[in-house]
Amino acid sequence: MSRFLTATSAIALLAGGEALAFQRGAPAADGEVRRIAGNSWSITASVNHSDNFSRLPEGNYERRFILDDEFLAALPIIEEFEPGRFRIVPEIISDTIEVDNIPKTSASLTFSGTSVYSRPGLEGILRGQVRVGHFFDGDGFNEEIADELNNGFPQELLDEFPDSEITPTVAIPNFFEQTFIDPNISGLGTVELAGRRLFLEAGGFVTEQSRGGGGGALLQQAPGANINELIVGGFFVTPVSQWRLAGDQMVELRASHSAVYALDEPDEELFVGRQIEFGSSFNNEAGVLYTTGGLFSNLTAELEASGRYFEEEETETNPEQTFEQLSGALNMSYALTTTFALTGSVGYDDAELETGPLPEIFLPEVDDPDDPFVNDPRVQDLSAVFYNVGFDYKPRPDIRIAAGVGERYNQFTVRSNVSFPITPRMRFDASAQRRVTSGFQEAQEGARFGNAQGLQFVQQLRSQNRSLSSRDIERISSLNAGGNQLGGLANFNIQTVQSYRARLQGTYGRTTWALSADLLQNDPEFEEDDGRLGLVRQGDQYRADAFIERRVNRRLTVSARSQALATEVIPPENPAAEPVIFGRLRDDFVEHLHSVSANYQFGRNWSINARYSHLRRDIRGAEPDPISFFDGVLFEYQENQYRIGMRRQF
Repeated sequence: MSRFLTATSAIALLAGGEALAFQRGAPAADGEVRRIAGNSWSITASVNHSDNFSRLPEGNYERRFILDDEFLAALPIIEEFEPGRFRIVPEIISDTIEVDNIPKTSASLTFSGTSVYSRPGLEGILRGQVRVGHFFDGDGFNEEIADELNNGFPQELLDEFPDSEITPTVAIPNFFEQTFIDPNISGLGTVELAGRRLFLEAGGFVTEQSRGGGGGALLQQAPGANINELIVGGFFVTPVSQWRLAGDQMVELRASHSAVYALDEPDEELFVGRQIEFGSSFNNEAGVLYTTGGLFSNLTAELEASGRYFEEEETETNPEQTFEQLSGALNMSYALTTTFALTGSVGYDDAELETGPLPEIFLPEVDDPDDPFVNDPRVQDLSAVFYNVGFDYKPRPDIRIAAGVGERYNQFTVRSNVSFPITPRMRFDASAQRRVTSGFQEAQEGARFGNAQGLQFVQQLRSQNRSLSSRDIERISSLNAGGNQLGGLANFNIQTVQSYRARLQGTYGRTTWALSADLLQNDPEFEEDDGRLGLVRQGDQYRADAFIERRVNRRLTVSARSQALATEVIPPENPAAEPVIFGRLRDDFVEHLHSVSANYQFGRNWSINARYSHLRRDIRGAEPDPISFFDGVLFEYQENQYRIGMRRQF
């Protein structure tokens, strides 16, 4: 047996392997016989008040006019476009109206909590919340501004179209739902069906995302519907078979199916432009791994082969995408000491990403509709040799520092996994990797990552023969709450990304705190316009999160949290070629969510809680005046929200 590693934990990390992450989610190690189970669930009845329920800006809005429910009112203007040649150009009739923030009050019931169970051969976790609410006032944004919207039509409009039915609009879609459901719940489990010869990992999630304007993770904490809100759900199933051979050699077979669906696509057309529409996302993988185990004294080697088929369905606003990959790799780990090893890998990807023909709404008018310049799919060849070199340092079971650099998919790659306690009350974790993913699959992976952290914590308790306390349950509930995705990731399709994550958390007496930061770098090749049209594309995303909670006494607990999400936007080279899609990213923006809360327990299972939050979006650029939604522009806004409720713990 190797002096350093008996399986694949180090070299699987640094192999640059985008396909299957072998050994993740395996059952608890032999010899751990203690069973751990815990539940902490509650229901909270709250009254919520928002001073800007629609999360729209206040100011002067451009108003246009629809004639007979068919077309926008316009005046014919004669224009000389060449010397002696004239044409008629329509000039849209518009003016402005002043719109203030609109307050609303709602009542809600929130069911939230965590359940964990762990014993040899079976473990699982379920956590999150589901909020159901109802606004006391049933008027949406357009109904609220009806007086301003229908007041004082321009005289030129009345003179030019005296017999037409005139309907004014500011191009805001009817997104309001008086009764709403805000889900954010996920689960993960592993079960041995035939020991390690066959075990199964499975999980799923339902959560809110942003349709195209970013900030989904921030909006999860704000009750009610949002203009660009999208409810996403999915599941994954991963069967694994491990066969131990002489000398601790091992053969592992693994397959995986991950499916993510948009659960509430828009069912109404907008008169001006349209909302982004998403199809389903399916990721299928299979692989085989052989490891030498203890055949050599200091060297562990692996041979790995895998395949992948990744598909995002076509919709009326997004083209179909498919990613096909066959990979082979040799991974090696050489132990210099019992705690330190050098790692490396080399392999080859036969990989191709194909983006189908553009949806019709993107196609410019051309004489030949079969023009390949417009309709041919785009194929990106990602086939190449890949490599990674690094190290793995593991002085204790709870400390690991592993890192490596290399190249994959023709891009520089950093892979790392750092986890160690700085002090008994303070812990630091960080990771980095390059992978092929999409917004929907990132939502799945974010939920899976957070739940895997929770199960890992429970496994550590069980290995130490420790029981599960109420504080442990609270810690598991807060681990990566809301998923690990960077917020609103529904708005990018399949591409290669490099991600970095870091988290520092600790406790001091009655105080618990956490700091985290995330960076998602998109593939630079996708920043290049392919010549067919000018498309707005999402660039890098940054997120920071700070949380602190103080148990003042046995009854009173106070907390504060501050979050920021920044998104870079790659502007189109030809803006005129892009159709109007409501809420599409247009400019770089930053979103902030700051909150303070207090909870007072007055019985064994009863408590009163109060919360104030401030949600804000800032555009990195001048806010237009007047504010116009007729070109689908992303907008600034601010919202203050107040909540008071009563909680019953089960």
